[in-house]
Amino acid sequence: MKKSTLLTLSSLFLLSPFTSAIEITRCPEANEINHVLSDYKSANLRWYGTTQGGENKGNVAHFLQAFYYPHGGNDRALGVLVQCSYLLDAGILQMKMRDNKVLVNKGLYISIVDNPTWIKNTDNVPYTSYTCSADKAEDCSFTRPSDAKIAEIAPDIPVLLPRVTAE
Repeated sequence: MKKSTLLTLSSLFLLSPFTSAIEITRCPEANEINHVLSDYKSANLRWYGTTQGGENKGNVAHFLQAFYYPHGGNDRALGVLVQCSYLLDAGILQMKMRDNKVLVNKGLYISIVDNPTWIKNTDNVPYTSYTCSADKAEDCSFTRPSDAKIAEIAPDIPVLLPRVTAE
């Protein structure tokens, strides 16, 4: 009995990053980020950042911006959230999302369709990118497509899809 309970709990623990990862719809708010020396982590342990050099240090003061790079010709429909930036007591912090899905997909793929707070950068021509600058991270929301949706939009992105057996 103990072995089966342990096996079930272990399986749920291993699958939890996949289920909780889809719920991420924004960068963490400044008050959700903790640090020890130069290592910064969000309260949900999904976002990580490290400061470099002595000029970047201290507590997180507030959210600055998020940076999005479209995948191929998908523009706002599918792309990578490159980073979330924050103002520190001294300097800047860039944070990135890390979970199993991000590792498999080789990036945090999101969609910014129907979110006008993401502004197209015109200074990066010919490369398209978007920035969302706001006082709060919640104002720079996004959606995180399922693996099936990612595979449908961009078959070149590695995703984990459930196997379907032919009957």
